[in-house]
Amino acid sequence: MTNIIHDLHVAVWAFWACHKDRTNVLLTFTLPVSISRKAPPYNGAWIVRFQRPALHVLNTYEAELAYIKAHSRFG
Repeated sequence: MTNIIHDLHVAVWAFWACHKDRTNVLLTFTLPVSISRKAPPYNGAWIVRFQRPALHVLNTYEAELAYIKAHSRFG
């Protein structure tokens, strides 16, 4: 939970600070079901996995670095 809060802070900071990568923020969603094929020794069986859905905020490395630099006590 703390990761998404941090990523949201970085995204909001990049927007308000008019950072050059403010438009490169991606919002992604992990689906609650994944279906994949098993290894060949299992006669081509399929695996169905259920997981919690998750929301991810993806910032660029440059925006993350600028945020840390701007909020550093030593910068």
